[in-house]
Amino acid sequence: MREFFGTDGIRGVANQGLLIPEFMLKISRAASRVLPSNSKKVILGKDSRVSGPMLESSLISGFLSEGLDVIDIGVVPTPAVSFLVDNSDADFGVMISASHNPIEDNGIKFFDKNGYKLDDDLELEIEKTAQSVLEVNAVVPGKVVYDNELIREYFEYILEKLPCSLEGMKIVCDAAWGAAAPWALQLFTAAGADTIVINGSPNGELINVSCGSTNTKVLSEMVIKSKSDLGLAFDGDADRIIAIDNNGDEVDGDGLKYLIATYLKNKGQLTNDAIVGTVMSNMGLEKALLNKGISLIRAQVGDRYVWEEMKNSNIVLGGEQSGHIINSNWQKTGDGMLNGLMIAAILNQTGTTFSKALCGFHKFPQRLINVEVKDKAEIMNNDELLNYAREVEEEMSGEGRLVLRPSGTQSMIRVMVEANTEEMTNEMVEKVARKVREISKK
Repeated sequence: MREFFGTDGIRGVANQGLLIPEFMLKISRAASRVLPSNSKKVILGKDSRVSGPMLESSLISGFLSEGLDVIDIGVVPTPAVSFLVDNSDADFGVMISASHNPIEDNGIKFFDKNGYKLDDDLELEIEKTAQSVLEVNAVVPGKVVYDNELIREYFEYILEKLPCSLEGMKIVCDAAWGAAAPWALQLFTAAGADTIVINGSPNGELINVSCGSTNTKVLSEMVIKSKSDLGLAFDGDADRIIAIDNNGDEVDGDGLKYLIATYLKNKGQLTNDAIVGTVMSNMGLEKALLNKGISLIRAQVGDRYVWEEMKNSNIVLGGEQSGHIINSNWQKTGDGMLNGLMIAAILNQTGTTFSKALCGFHKFPQRLINVEVKDKAEIMNNDELLNYAREVEEEMSGEGRLVLRPSGTQSMIRVMVEANTEEMTNEMVEKVARKVREISKK
């Protein structure tokens, strides 16, 4: 079982625990020995967090000491790293980011030479290697190349994938002071849109603070004020997206999957007439898709597990409520900027407003409570809690569902309930959250 890697790489509070320079040095040396090393090159990117340079310097030192050259591409979206590794001779890629997490957090995630996130077995092997005594590797040290222009290849690819220009559209982008900040204005303008960007410079002291995909209030207000067609909110590393429709209403990943899935089906591009969601995907999405002749397959939470199910079931579209959306015709990982462009292009090509495009999708009331605990594994294996959860599900009698799961990156248990009424949803989620707190204090 992996100790260091969670559902999306290694993540935690910067300069504490695993996120310290000494461990970053070990993990980069271990990765250099475990992952294929043909070209002796690694591509490295980061978001704007203030702790990024500290972790970056240690990672680079480890790679160089193992004889690898590092191509440092600066502050870029995570999917840019995935794309550039896949379209170069680099052996693997590394992104330094904690995604949507608070400023004090940071993390790292690896991509293999084909641009995919590493599977569990490779991550476990890297962990074991990092925990062993690593003898000195007496090789010629690698060198660092700083290339802030390499990302242009990624942008050219994105623009080529669009089914039409965004000319005539007005779009507000919230770059969350993060990895999308240096690029959003020029990319969406190049696609033809009249573009307004808020929180649009990289600022590690403000990243994700009351903005971006986790807080769309200001973006919604700006969409209404500017009479824009839509708003797009990115997270810190721009691999996820939450949208605002023309009425100022938030559209999460479920709504976006519905829009893209119905578009692909009409174009004959939706393989097996199915998409992949997660255990958190809304029941309303499942019903709306069925009305369009599309099935929903549920995977574990985590875009890497969504991707695995997509591959296993030969499905081109999948994603999470949180806005991680993968279309294997376009990318190999969640890509907020590409998906934002594609959503806008779908609306422009079909000539409909965002709100009308979603009229067939009605969400069930759903509520999520995050409960902080000391040991999430112990809580999730607690018989008293598991029995209580079964009783609650029986009480809902098929009119709702309960999902209990540990956070992949924080010491939390996530309690989610959705039901056909707000009353039942609130009653059941509060009951279960109270039980988790009660058991956690014992």
